[in-house]
Amino acid sequence: MTDEIILFSIMGVMLAAAVGVLVPSLLRVLRCQDGDAPDGDAEYGRELAGALQEQLARLDEDRRSGAVTEAEYEDMLEDIRRRAVEEHRAVVFDPNAEPGRVRDGRVPGALIVSSVIAGMIAVSAGVYWLQGAPEVIRLLKDQTVIEGTAGIDALKVYLKDNSRDGRAWVLLARRYIEAENYAEAAFAYREGRRVYTKVREDPEIMLELGATLLTLGTPEAFAEAQPVIQLARDRDPENMKAVELLAMAAAGNQDWSTAADQLTLLLRSMSPDTPEYLRYEQTVKMLRAKADAAQTESKR
Repeated sequence: MTDEIILFSIMGVMLAAAVGVLVPSLLRVLRCQDGDAPDGDAEYGRELAGALQEQLARLDEDRRSGAVTEAEYEDMLEDIRRRAVEEHRAVVFDPNAEPGRVRDGRVPGALIVSSVIAGMIAVSAGVYWLQGAPEVIRLLKDQTVIEGTAGIDALKVYLKDNSRDGRAWVLLARRYIEAENYAEAAFAYREGRRVYTKVREDPEIMLELGATLLTLGTPEAFAEAQPVIQLARDRDPENMKAVELLAMAAAGNQDWSTAADQLTLLLRSMSPDTPEYLRYEQTVKMLRAKADAAQTESKR
């Protein structure tokens, strides 16, 4: 939700800037158009008034000379008045149009400006809602990757364009482990080690991959895990976690001798008075017995 809020905030600023540039120019055009119309209408009105005044003067003269009777004078005067009203309306209104419509088809400037702004808002909001701004969203999500706070979906989007970023693959693997999706986690660890040398050479990453494979528990996973953990053990001989994981991997691969050797190293770091020491000591004896039996069997 935070991404969407930021996105629409940016859209609002950009839209306000666009309106600020467009509306003043539009208002200037409308003022110029409105300024042209009254001059033409005023000229037409003056000519109309002059013609009617001339007709009225002639009618008065005919009345005084007796050329028309009083009844004829009243009828003709009423006709002049009617024509004056109709012609005045024709200057502003189209007699064939709907009531209230301007003769020249002009729409009020305020309505035009309001329509333009409403259209810009509707189009911009619609496009952002449907399509978004991929560059902005991607920038925000990339930042979460850099900060190490990105989730699985954000990391997958990021890695589509940054597949050589080994650290991002490791972060994705750890997110999958949190979700208990160990198969995808193992894949992400492998990709991180494949594309980035520093990740491949990091003993800690080796142990994370090894532990993930041991959690999968398949024969193929055990076979893949042992050499990876062995390499981490060689890089960091004092790391007892590596020793323990190597013992587990070797036991899973029925490499009894290696498993026994690793548990013997663990025993050297433990106090003999602990229950764990006694349990591991029994396990070492069992592993030695299995190793001897396997060696005997191979000689036959």
